[in-house]
Amino acid sequence: METFCYMKGAVRHRESQRVSH
Repeated sequence: METFCYMKGAVRHRESQRVSH
């Protein structure tokens, strides 16, 4: 389940970067 949490975090981070870009 840790992997799922990490994946979710990465997706959220990527979305934030996309908006910033």
